[in-house]
Amino acid sequence: MKVFENDQLPPPVFRTKKDKVTEGGAASAWLPLQAADLLAYEIYNAAEKAERNALTSMRWALGPLDKVPGEPGIYLDDDIDRLIRGVRITEELNKWGEEKKLFRVKR
Repeated sequence: MKVFENDQLPPPVFRTKKDKVTEGGAASAWLPLQAADLLAYEIYNAAEKAERNALTSMRWALGPLDKVPGEPGIYLDDDIDRLIRGVRITEELNKWGEEKKLFRVKR
């Protein structure tokens, strides 16, 4: 909370996966996205300071974020296009499998 206050940003809103917020008609769980947003902010902040040769150390907030399992990555337009194609193929396969009564997809 101090990071947000010091950087004059609105405070994060923490919710559990069960707490859903409806925006634009779509219900979403926001907690994982907020962690990603925090990480992106911290990386951007460090990169911006490094460009100005003003980076003397990493901010403390990167320590707890470094303990989150997995590796951060960058998704480019082509990556998103491949993801969308994969989702569409999966949807078509699920539809085909249900029509052929090979399996039932839980929704």
